[in-house]
Amino acid sequence: MAKPTAAAPLRAIQAFAAVVRAGSVVGASDALTVTASAVSHLLRRLETRLGVQLFTRHGRRLVLTADGERLAAAVVPALAAIDDAVGGFIRRGIELRISLLSSFAVHWLIPRLSRFQLLHPDIELLARMGVVVVDPRFIEAELAGGQLIIPHPLRVPLEDAYWLVWRPGRESTRPVAAFRRWLASELTFRY
Repeated sequence: MAKPTAAAPLRAIQAFAAVVRAGSVVGASDALTVTASAVSHLLRRLETRLGVQLFTRHGRRLVLTADGERLAAAVVPALAAIDDAVGGFIRRGIELRISLLSSFAVHWLIPRLSRFQLLHPDIELLARMGVVVVDPRFIEAELAGGQLIIPHPLRVPLEDAYWLVWRPGRESTRPVAAFRRWLASELTFRY
């Protein structure tokens, strides 16, 4: 193998770590959303750059060499830490899930929602529901089909009102706070 000449390219190191985590080139290619051939090329490039063999190949199975184990011990946790750090910023405060009665959504919220999205284009509204408080008559078909469940038998009669609720600790996240301020301004200035 050739002597190393410079630092290894990050993409090749990422491919190596993905193979170590997935246990195969194919698994790594799925994780990286590239072809298995591209992963194999990156592994060969890394081995050439470092001047060591990182895997021994037994048919389709790859086994780490001593040098491969040493590199894996250093780069896999480091890349995982980077992914966690960056992922925390990506996931934190950019998603807002809203669950509500369809009649309220259709007649009041949806006609106004574009104004919220213009003010906050980086906040993504998702259609997947988490927990919702709703009159069971509105979801009879979903309950019968097993798509939704009633996890708690508590039933509370409510007056004619709508409530904005959130999980404890979420009130200070940027999406919830922004939506709460926007909703208050819509109600205050429009009615």
